[in-house]
Amino acid sequence: MNLSPKHIVRNIKKSIRSNYCYPSGILGKLMLTKMNHGSSAAMARWGLKNLTIGPSESILDIGCGGGANIKRMLALSPDGYAMGVDISSCAISMSEAYNKKAITQERCDLMKICVSSLPFPNGTFSLVTAFNSVPLWPGPARSFRQVWEVLCHGGRFLIVNNEYRDRGDEVIKLSQLSLDMPYYTAEELSYHLRSTGFKDIEVLHEAKRQYLCIIARKP
Repeated sequence: MNLSPKHIVRNIKKSIRSNYCYPSGILGKLMLTKMNHGSSAAMARWGLKNLTIGPSESILDIGCGGGANIKRMLALSPDGYAMGVDISSCAISMSEAYNKKAITQERCDLMKICVSSLPFPNGTFSLVTAFNSVPLWPGPARSFRQVWEVLCHGGRFLIVNNEYRDRGDEVIKLSQLSLDMPYYTAEELSYHLRSTGFKDIEVLHEAKRQYLCIIARKP
Protein backbone atom coordinates (compact mmCIF):
# COMPACT_ATOMS: atom_id res chain seq x y z
CA MET A 1 0.00 0.00 0.00
CA ASN A 2 1.37 3.38 -1.01
CA LEU A 3 1.28 5.93 1.78
CA SER A 4 0.56 9.56 1.14
CA PRO A 5 3.20 12.16 2.12
CA LYS A 6 0.93 13.13 5.02
CA HIS A 7 0.94 9.58 6.41
CA ILE A 8 4.69 9.22 5.87
CA VAL A 9 5.33 12.39 7.90
CA ARG A 10 3.00 11.16 10.63
CA ASN A 11 4.84 7.84 10.81
CA ILE A 12 8.22 9.58 11.01
CA LYS A 13 6.98 11.84 13.81
CA LYS A 14 5.58 8.85 15.65
CA SER A 15 8.89 6.98 15.37
CA ILE A 16 10.94 9.98 16.54
CA ARG A 17 8.66 10.67 19.49
CA SER A 18 8.51 7.01 20.47
CA ASN A 19 12.27 6.67 20.58
CA TYR A 20 12.78 10.00 22.31
CA CYS A 21 10.24 9.21 25.03
CA TYR A 22 10.72 5.44 25.12
CA PRO A 23 14.01 4.39 23.49
CA SER A 24 13.90 0.90 22.01
CA GLY A 25 15.63 -1.18 19.38
CA ILE A 26 18.59 -0.02 17.33
CA LEU A 27 17.31 3.55 16.96
CA GLY A 28 16.76 3.76 20.71
CA LYS A 29 20.30 2.55 21.46
CA LEU A 30 21.72 5.12 19.04
CA MET A 31 19.69 7.86 20.69
CA LEU A 32 20.83 6.84 24.19
CA THR A 33 24.46 6.72 23.05
CA LYS A 34 24.08 10.24 21.68
CA MET A 35 22.60 11.35 25.02
CA ASN A 36 25.60 9.89 26.85
CA HIS A 37 28.22 11.53 24.67
CA GLY A 38 26.69 14.29 22.53
CA SER A 39 25.10 17.67 23.17
CA SER A 40 23.00 16.30 26.02
CA ALA A 41 26.20 15.31 27.81
CA ALA A 42 27.60 18.83 27.43
CA MET A 43 24.39 20.28 28.85
CA ALA A 44 24.47 17.86 31.80
CA ARG A 45 28.09 18.69 32.61
CA TRP A 46 27.22 22.39 32.60
CA GLY A 47 24.23 21.80 34.86
CA LEU A 48 26.25 19.82 37.39
CA LYS A 49 28.81 22.63 37.63
CA ASN A 50 26.07 24.77 39.18
CA LEU A 51 25.51 22.34 42.04
CA THR A 52 27.70 21.32 44.95
CA ILE A 53 27.39 17.57 45.38
CA GLY A 54 28.37 16.23 48.77
CA PRO A 55 30.60 13.19 49.36
CA SER A 56 27.73 10.96 50.51
CA GLU A 57 24.64 12.05 48.60
CA SER A 58 21.65 9.78 48.11
CA ILE A 59 20.64 10.52 44.52
CA LEU A 60 17.57 9.74 42.44
CA ASP A 61 18.01 10.37 38.71
CA ILE A 62 14.60 10.39 37.02
CA GLY A 63 14.78 9.57 33.33
CA CYS A 64 18.30 8.18 33.66
CA GLY A 65 18.61 7.42 29.94
CA GLY A 66 21.94 5.82 29.08
CA GLY A 67 23.31 6.22 32.60
CA ALA A 68 26.14 8.69 31.98
CA ASN A 69 24.81 11.26 34.44
CA ILE A 70 24.62 8.68 37.21
CA LYS A 71 28.27 7.87 36.62
CA ARG A 72 29.20 11.57 36.64
CA MET A 73 27.38 12.22 39.92
CA LEU A 74 28.81 9.18 41.69
CA ALA A 75 32.29 10.36 40.69
CA LEU A 76 31.50 13.63 42.50
CA SER A 77 30.07 11.78 45.52
CA PRO A 78 32.62 9.03 46.31
CA ASP A 79 30.63 7.67 49.26
CA GLY A 80 27.27 8.32 47.65
CA TYR A 81 24.51 6.15 46.25
CA ALA A 82 22.41 6.62 43.11
CA MET A 83 19.09 5.15 42.01
CA GLY A 84 18.26 5.56 38.34
CA VAL A 85 14.71 5.19 37.05
CA ASP A 86 13.39 5.20 33.50
CA ILE A 87 10.34 3.87 31.67
CA SER A 88 12.49 2.36 28.92
CA SER A 89 13.92 -1.16 29.24
CA CYS A 90 16.55 -0.20 26.68
CA ALA A 91 17.63 2.75 28.85
CA ILE A 92 17.82 0.58 31.97
CA SER A 93 19.97 -2.00 30.14
CA MET A 94 22.38 0.64 28.86
CA SER A 95 22.55 2.31 32.28
CA GLU A 96 23.38 -1.06 33.85
CA ALA A 97 26.25 -1.58 31.43
CA TYR A 98 27.49 1.98 31.90
CA ASN A 99 27.47 1.73 35.69
CA LYS A 100 28.48 -1.92 36.10
CA LYS A 101 31.26 -1.13 38.59
CA ALA A 102 29.03 1.01 40.82
CA ILE A 103 26.30 -1.65 40.76
CA THR A 104 28.83 -4.31 41.80
CA GLN A 105 29.92 -2.01 44.64
CA GLU A 106 26.25 -1.63 45.68
CA ARG A 107 26.45 2.11 45.04
CA CYS A 108 23.88 2.09 42.23
CA ASP A 109 20.54 0.48 41.45
CA LEU A 110 18.21 0.87 38.48
CA MET A 111 14.47 0.46 38.15
CA LYS A 112 12.01 0.59 35.28
CA ILE A 113 9.27 2.88 36.59
CA CYS A 114 7.47 6.16 35.86
CA VAL A 115 7.90 9.34 37.89
CA SER A 116 4.17 9.32 38.65
CA SER A 117 4.47 6.16 40.74
CA LEU A 118 7.77 6.30 42.60
CA PRO A 119 7.80 3.47 45.18
CA PHE A 120 10.32 4.98 47.59
CA PRO A 121 9.54 5.99 51.20
CA ASN A 122 9.19 9.68 52.00
CA GLY A 123 12.50 11.44 52.55
CA THR A 124 14.65 8.75 50.92
CA PHE A 125 16.90 10.99 48.79
CA SER A 126 19.01 14.08 49.38
CA LEU A 127 19.18 14.95 45.68
CA VAL A 128 16.74 14.35 42.81
CA THR A 129 17.87 15.12 39.27
CA ALA A 130 16.14 15.43 35.90
CA PHE A 131 18.27 15.94 32.81
CA ASN A 132 16.08 16.93 29.87
CA SER A 133 13.35 14.58 31.07
CA VAL A 134 10.74 16.90 32.63
CA PRO A 135 8.98 17.51 29.26
CA LEU A 136 8.36 13.76 29.13
CA TRP A 137 6.74 13.61 32.57
CA PRO A 138 2.95 13.39 33.03
CA GLY A 139 2.54 17.04 34.07
CA PRO A 140 4.76 19.04 36.44
CA ALA A 141 2.13 19.54 39.17
CA ARG A 142 1.67 15.81 39.81
CA SER A 143 5.29 14.86 39.09
CA PHE A 144 6.85 17.55 41.27
CA ARG A 145 4.68 16.33 44.17
CA GLN A 146 6.25 12.88 43.75
CA VAL A 147 9.73 14.44 43.82
CA TRP A 148 8.80 16.43 46.93
CA GLU A 149 7.71 13.33 48.79
CA VAL A 150 10.86 11.28 48.16
CA LEU A 151 13.19 14.18 49.01
CA CYS A 152 14.42 14.60 52.57
CA HIS A 153 14.07 17.97 54.31
CA GLY A 154 16.85 20.18 53.01
CA GLY A 155 17.10 17.99 49.89
CA ARG A 156 17.53 19.53 46.47
CA PHE A 157 15.86 19.08 43.11
CA LEU A 158 18.00 19.77 40.02
CA ILE A 159 16.37 20.32 36.62
CA VAL A 160 18.60 20.72 33.56
CA ASN A 161 16.87 21.36 30.24
CA ASN A 162 17.28 23.09 26.96
CA GLU A 163 16.05 26.61 27.58
CA TYR A 164 12.88 27.98 26.06
CA ARG A 165 12.62 31.70 26.64
CA ASP A 166 8.92 32.05 25.95
CA ARG A 167 6.00 30.10 24.55
CA GLY A 168 6.61 31.62 21.10
CA ASP A 169 10.17 30.28 20.94
CA GLU A 170 10.81 28.81 17.51
CA VAL A 171 12.61 25.85 19.11
CA ILE A 172 9.47 25.05 21.09
CA LYS A 173 7.36 25.23 17.94
CA LEU A 174 9.71 22.91 16.06
CA SER A 175 9.95 20.45 18.97
CA GLN A 176 6.20 20.37 19.44
CA LEU A 177 5.75 19.84 15.72
CA SER A 178 8.17 16.87 15.58
CA LEU A 179 7.69 15.35 19.06
CA ASP A 180 4.17 16.45 20.02
CA MET A 181 5.07 17.06 23.68
CA PRO A 182 4.91 20.03 26.05
CA TYR A 183 7.89 22.24 26.80
CA TYR A 184 8.08 24.56 29.77
CA THR A 185 9.70 27.94 30.28
CA ALA A 186 11.73 28.74 33.38
CA GLU A 187 8.82 30.78 34.68
CA GLU A 188 6.38 27.91 34.28
CA LEU A 189 8.69 25.42 36.00
CA SER A 190 9.40 27.86 38.83
CA TYR A 191 5.67 28.41 39.34
CA HIS A 192 5.02 24.69 39.70
CA LEU A 193 7.98 24.29 42.05
CA ARG A 194 6.71 27.11 44.29
CA SER A 195 3.19 25.68 44.20
CA THR A 196 4.54 22.32 45.37
CA GLY A 197 6.32 23.98 48.30
CA PHE A 198 9.92 24.25 47.10
CA LYS A 199 11.99 27.18 48.35
CA ASP A 200 15.26 28.91 47.41
CA ILE A 201 14.56 28.41 43.71
CA GLU A 202 17.61 29.36 41.66
CA VAL A 203 17.34 29.78 37.90
CA LEU A 204 20.53 29.76 35.82
CA HIS A 205 21.00 30.28 32.10
CA GLU A 206 23.67 29.47 29.54
CA ALA A 207 22.67 31.91 26.85
CA LYS A 208 25.03 30.82 24.07
CA ARG A 209 23.86 27.20 23.97
CA GLN A 210 20.42 27.93 25.46
CA TYR A 211 20.71 25.71 28.52
CA LEU A 212 18.52 26.08 31.58
CA CYS A 213 19.31 24.93 35.11
CA ILE A 214 16.89 25.19 38.06
CA ILE A 215 17.81 24.22 41.61
CA ALA A 216 15.10 24.09 44.27
CA ARG A 217 15.19 23.06 47.93
CA LYS A 218 12.68 21.24 50.09
CA PRO A 219 12.58 23.10 53.43
